Amino acid sequence: MKKIMRKTDCKITSLLFYKKIISPAAITGIAIIFLCGQSVWGQSTDSTINVNAVSSVTFFKHFEMGYAPRSFDIRKDLSKFSFSKGPLNNGNVEPGNISKKILLRFRVCNNSDTLSAHYFFPGFYFNDVRLYEIKNDAVYPLPSIPPDVTDSVSFRLIRVSPKDTITLLAEIFQVKTYNNKFAPRLVHPLYVEAHISSLHNSNKTEVLVTYIFCGLLIMMTLFSLASFFQGGNREFLYYAGFALFIGFMLFTKPYYLLRSNYLNFFYESYLDFILQCIGICFYMAFMIGFLVTRKNYPFLHKLYTYGIIGLVVAMSVYTGLHYGTEGFFWENAVENYITKVALLLMIVVFLVYAAKRWDDRLLRYLFWGNFLYLLFSLMSLVLILMPGLRRELPGLFKSALTFYELGLFLELSFFLMGLTYKNRRQIIEQTKERERLRTENERKEMEKQMAVM
Repeated sequence: MKKIMRKTDCKITSLLFYKKIISPAAITGIAIIFLCGQSVWGQSTDSTINVNAVSSVTFFKHFEMGYAPRSFDIRKDLSKFSFSKGPLNNGNVEPGNISKKILLRFRVCNNSDTLSAHYFFPGFYFNDVRLYEIKNDAVYPLPSIPPDVTDSVSFRLIRVSPKDTITLLAEIFQVKTYNNKFAPRLVHPLYVEAHISSLHNSNKTEVLVTYIFCGLLIMMTLFSLASFFQGGNREFLYYAGFALFIGFMLFTKPYYLLRSNYLNFFYESYLDFILQCIGICFYMAFMIGFLVTRKNYPFLHKLYTYGIIGLVVAMSVYTGLHYGTEGFFWENAVENYITKVALLLMIVVFLVYAAKRWDDRLLRYLFWGNFLYLLFSLMSLVLILMPGLRRELPGLFKSALTFYELGLFLELSFFLMGLTYKNRRQIIEQTKERERLRTENERKEMEKQMAVM
């Protein structure tokens, strides 16, 4: 009995020891973990970015993000907002979310004994970035400090005190374009200019090809203007306008490639579509004058006249939607669906019309130009919709822009050949007419002399 009592007393003593020592420690530890978890809004330490490890550029791998209406007040309603683990859709912003702002939540820490400063950059195309620090379920705005370099509109400075960990919230406003790419990163201050330069020069081969193509367009434009001022037809002027505006649109693409500045935002979100529409208006005016559609082809005259009116209406509606509304759905529909589908149908209608009149040599020039432009444009579209095909193509042909530019160049080449042919034919006809008139005058003069004799 004494042994049993001793064993029982030992067990009771052990239980009392665990209750007095182990249990409070465990409860305290659990409480600390719980409170810490609450203070960082439920994020794990795996998502914390150590700024000391950022020597050049570090892309975010673990973060929380979401889309909110532009009117969403983060100071009042952030606790009700539901974040998702990013990145969403591989960083590509869907057109339905373009009109919204992006909310990004992440943590950074500084393990060193000195103040750390790095720049936050969300990607392209974002025209305003506001940073906040989250403390005790409240947000406190941080100063918006971009680096003192060009093309740095979307960069914002982040400072972290020594031995400190902070939770940050980024409020990111998007440019109204379908090319937005969300890829948040931290950039070391000494590497900002190098990072901007590497982004801009990321595809030198494609840029070089585009510049060469733009140079060819300039040569075509100068040739057309010279022919016009030397007494050529008005079609040369319309052709020059078409080549000039389309060439300028293509030139600005590589020139402003991946630049974070307001001029690029204006071009990417609005001006490129306007330049394209103006260029196509010149193209339709060229077709009307080149074929003398009012006299020779009444159906084509109506087709291109209504096409010019439709493009003017499309540009007006697009401008009103871009500057008068915050939404992006209808603006995107006008630019990428309604207008482009209508232009595609016009090309198909012309090809069918020209094929039925194959004996007309002028129509044949225009047929081949439009056909090759349509063919290479569709090939460009296939590469955009099926990026996996690019790996199987060599060199320059991996780029969708290369196919589009090649089709456009062939179209303009056939148009220029048609212009030259028509101009040469008119010169021959005018020469024959002058010879006929001269012969007629000589004959009349001879008859007068014979009458006098």
